[in-house]
Amino acid sequence: MIKPLALAALSAALLAACAGTPPGRTSAPAGVKDGATLDLAILETTDVHSNILSYDYYKQKDDPTFGYERVATLIRDARKEFPNTVLFDSGDTIQGSVFADYQALVKPIGCDTELGIYKAMDAVGYDGGTAGNHEFNYGLPFLAQVTNTAMNVDGVNTRQCAGPKFPIVLSNVYSARDGKPLFKPWTVVEKTVTATGSDGKPVSTTLKIGIIGFTPPPILDWDKRNLAGKVTVDGVVEAANRYLPELRAQHPDLVVAILHGGLNTSPYTPQMENGGWYLAGVPGIDALLLGHSHTEFPGPRYAGMKDVDAKRGIVRGVPAVMGGFFGKDLGVINMTLKREGDRWVVDKDKSRSQVRPICPKKNDCVAPDPNIAPLVQDAHDAAIAYVNTPIGATDHALTSYFADEGNMSALAVVNAAQIDYARDELGRTRPDLKDVPVISAASAFRTGFGGPDDFTDVAKGPMTIRNASDLYFYPNTLAAVKIDGTGVKAWLEKSASRFNRIDPSKEGEQPLIGKMAGYNFDQMQGGVTYTIDVTKPEGERIVDLRYKGKPIKPSQPFVVVTNSYRANGGGEFPGMNGDSVVLNAPDGNREVVIHWVEKMKTLTRKNVEKASWHFAPVRTKGDVTFTSGDGTAVYAIDLSKR
Repeated sequence: MIKPLALAALSAALLAACAGTPPGRTSAPAGVKDGATLDLAILETTDVHSNILSYDYYKQKDDPTFGYERVATLIRDARKEFPNTVLFDSGDTIQGSVFADYQALVKPIGCDTELGIYKAMDAVGYDGGTAGNHEFNYGLPFLAQVTNTAMNVDGVNTRQCAGPKFPIVLSNVYSARDGKPLFKPWTVVEKTVTATGSDGKPVSTTLKIGIIGFTPPPILDWDKRNLAGKVTVDGVVEAANRYLPELRAQHPDLVVAILHGGLNTSPYTPQMENGGWYLAGVPGIDALLLGHSHTEFPGPRYAGMKDVDAKRGIVRGVPAVMGGFFGKDLGVINMTLKREGDRWVVDKDKSRSQVRPICPKKNDCVAPDPNIAPLVQDAHDAAIAYVNTPIGATDHALTSYFADEGNMSALAVVNAAQIDYARDELGRTRPDLKDVPVISAASAFRTGFGGPDDFTDVAKGPMTIRNASDLYFYPNTLAAVKIDGTGVKAWLEKSASRFNRIDPSKEGEQPLIGKMAGYNFDQMQGGVTYTIDVTKPEGERIVDLRYKGKPIKPSQPFVVVTNSYRANGGGEFPGMNGDSVVLNAPDGNREVVIHWVEKMKTLTRKNVEKASWHFAPVRTKGDVTFTSGDGTAVYAIDLSKR
């Protein structure tokens, strides 16, 4: 049974605290004496991105390798395995799938309808959660509605709506009107648990768990269109120092920090995107739930990081976990608490974290929870019908299987659509820029990160809205910036850090792709051509940079069409901080692509530019390797012929 401790009860709680319970301690529950122990499993989901069902809307088929309905099975199994569990979500919950876009943008749900992902989560039963950066993508009015949160910000009307049945906490985003947090910064939930008394016998007691939430501070840059002038944002450490004393004053037995962020040991700033390492160093946090990075912790990605045990799941002495993404995994922290001096103390030597995949082996995935699909079936069917709306055709395949290696068939459509839109808009709104060349930057969002089927694949033939969503995965809005030739080169140099530096003299295999995410590998078109030399260090790889055949001069002006995320600092590209923006379009990049395809009717190779870049030739002693989708050699052969 879960009982959130309302903030309205603060006065009474504080008075009770002053009546004699020492700070940081709780009154000893009846029957629980020093020497008792308590085994607790903290379960975590994160970055589900509204992938409720194991269904690929782009390929129109079931896919058992992801989906919340299968994580729900892991949750139920964990509850059977462990005597005491709590379940939290670390954000990026409501956005990121065709289903989510349908409920938010195509046919927005009404105030009296609960969002599909929250229906599924409520069916499983959560104890709390936080908001990730993508929670803000659909705007504050929608977020306030679907979370049933009263937000004192412009454009949001306070009303009682259907929301999740668990508390959402967020401590570092505030209303620009009154400086108060948009959500409760923290709360305390009470959980009935079974401990083991000092005599070895089971004893029932109540555990008070304080939770406090955090989102990435750069949201104000990434979602400027939705948030500028409406909210302010704090760094995660600043917010923790501000609100943890309030939370600790409630004398919880345990404090869990729920961070939509990962781990980074670079020097701390309040704008740090992945501040988990520094948050773990704030006194008073007993467990840390991570997210945002779309990976697993504990895991090899964090091996060797200072003060991090990447096998046990410990960050600066604090048990931590990051449970994957897209409904592929469940995070679990197993901890033992000991009763000492009338309070529960975490035995950190016995704490272990693990990430449990829904597919422990290839072709061996857990079954979906049968209770989930019926909750969202009608909306699921409607979303499928919508994305199958015809918009045009293409006479050649548009794919991202080899986008990292120079096949721009998919990106060329996005770039052509963006340039066409921007030229029209700038011609009407910025006549002073009429002589400035307009070029475009786009990245392949689906390059295999999510698994062997996670690629854009639009076959030759009829095109539907589903295909446009495949070409442009995220619901960004279009933006354009004015920069010079130096800025263009710096932009491309940042993109080229996608690749590892290749040593021609090295024997054995060398992987081509480095750690940079595929969605940050921008490729430019619109008359621009260039070569990438992967034998050179980062920052020196772009050579023979030209515009319409002529070398680009450092001071030469350009308008680069991109998305609002990139134009306002997303990905930390040089000079991209919002100051150079000349167009903030009201339309989404995906909608721009849809309308352009409709105008073209049938896409041919003549409608789009050829690939604008290639690798500098290099002879290596060993192989240079990369991965792609199964059965895609035909596209590589086609690429080699052009």
